[in-house]
Amino acid sequence: MRDSIVFLDFDGVVVDSIDECYLISKLTFLEKYDIKLNDDIKFLFYKLRGLVGPPFEYYCLINSILKYPDSESKILEHFNLSRIKKKKIYFNFEKLFFEKRKEIQNNLEYWCGLHKLTSLGIKLKSINLDSFYIVSTKDESSIIILLEFFSIKIQKNRVFGNKSFKKYKHKGNVINHILSIKKKYKSGIFIDDSIDHLLKLDNNKIKPYFYASGYGENTNFDEYNDNIL
Repeated sequence: MRDSIVFLDFDGVVVDSIDECYLISKLTFLEKYDIKLNDDIKFLFYKLRGLVGPPFEYYCLINSILKYPDSESKILEHFNLSRIKKKKIYFNFEKLFFEKRKEIQNNLEYWCGLHKLTSLGIKLKSINLDSFYIVSTKDESSIIILLEFFSIKIQKNRVFGNKSFKKYKHKGNVINHILSIKKKYKSGIFIDDSIDHLLKLDNNKIKPYFYASGYGENTNFDEYNDNIL
């Protein structure tokens, strides 16, 4: 329908980037804190990746795992408490995280090879995407590179990533901003694998869908029983 719009999260919904996110986090911890992450950390990181929103929360997650490696409940408690605090160390971590990503992207074929399409991502290759927008916490440049690499034809000006997320505070506000410009759309959907992001949606034109096949299978999706894909 011409008057319907689709908003998609990126990591976990369009592209599975968990290998890349772990590698960049690992390199960042090694350089900044001289901490070498082991295989035990990797297992818990992969299991709980769905909890992470903006990139500084990788620090919160890994730090929580390091503090309580034998108690998942304490990891979750510490993570949820630490992620809401505005600490300079978080944003220093995020800055270095993006720098490390840029370094790896110097070998673009290798970096892109750390990603793979989700089942939804595969479907996007064969449908009309004129009314599709990306709303993500990932940096815009990386999203655009991966869309081109996987031949997913969503226009660059329809990619709203980390800069927009920081400016508008949460994805619900980013979506409202887009709709304030694209007034022709009367309805639409928002697909994300994070309950936190879906619950921030406050526009009755847009129906939220939880993508349970993504990283969200490790979040509290059982508590969210509306529109599960």
